[in-house]
Amino acid sequence: DNTRCQWDVLTVGNNVTELARINTRSIPGNNITIIQPYVSKENNILVLQESGIDEIGAFLIYAPIDAPTVNLIINGGDAKKVTTLPSGFIISPYGCYSLGKDNNGNAQNGSILTIAFQILIIGHPNDNSISQKEQKSAVTSVHTLLSSTVLKIKTILDCFD
Repeated sequence: DNTRCQWDVLTVGNNVTELARINTRSIPGNNITIIQPYVSKENNILVLQESGIDEIGAFLIYAPIDAPTVNLIINGGDAKKVTTLPSGFIISPYGCYSLGKDNNGNAQNGSILTIAFQILIIGHPNDNSISQKEQKSAVTSVHTLLSSTVLKIKTILDCFD
């Protein structure tokens, strides 16, 4: 999570604090965590995250969740009644064993990055509709979010085309 502020729009470029961690497997990196971003305007928003790694790849799935909801669940509340909009990504090995060799004779391997975001778009109060202009704006925002996140992850992993 020390690079999260470089790619996650929820952190607004700020660091995060891990509040809780539950290991889900004996392999390091497979866990569920509750993270608190340092975002002054949203001080009761936490991030519920699951991460894992195995031979298929590595994944990170996360969703913003408010602190009162987390406390309700921790104190025995019904988690099935909690609605989240999870987003995340998976990095999988490229289907080929090797993409060839670099100038030093080392094998070059690739990866596939798959990203998914769920975003709630609220329509007008009367009929829950959104105008064509609002639809276009939403699509543009999502495209920008996806593109910038891909570029940020590639930069962190030192990946180039």
